[in-house]
Amino acid sequence: MSLTAAIERVTELANAIDDYWHKGVRKAHPNYPLIYPGDTEASPPPEAEELRQYLAALPDDELFALLGIAHVGRMTCRPAEFATVVGDFDRAAAVEWLVDSSFLGADLEDGVAMTRKAGIDVFATQLVTT
Repeated sequence: MSLTAAIERVTELANAIDDYWHKGVRKAHPNYPLIYPGDTEASPPPEAEELRQYLAALPDDELFALLGIAHVGRMTCRPAEFATVVGDFDRAAAVEWLVDSSFLGADLEDGVAMTRKAGIDVFATQLVTT
């Protein structure tokens, strides 16, 4: 699997999850965004578990590259910090952070664009993990 393919698949799944929460949840909660006591909880989208399993199966370099790219796209770090921001995460924490991230697909797209604009090749950068 290549990083490019991983970015595409994760973006596809993340966008499906976001669509579910932002559009599909209205089926369970007709008054959304207002949710009243006694309203039934919307079940999580099936893509969330698929995303979790997909991420967990990725090699370390691809998983942590996705994490760094998402951080850049979310603007929680500068593009130059892309390779070091991942050092505070272990595999399980990285997977959960990515799965729980709203707008992950947009963050990945923005992160790739921002690192590219900064002249950083995320596909060739050695990541610094602990």
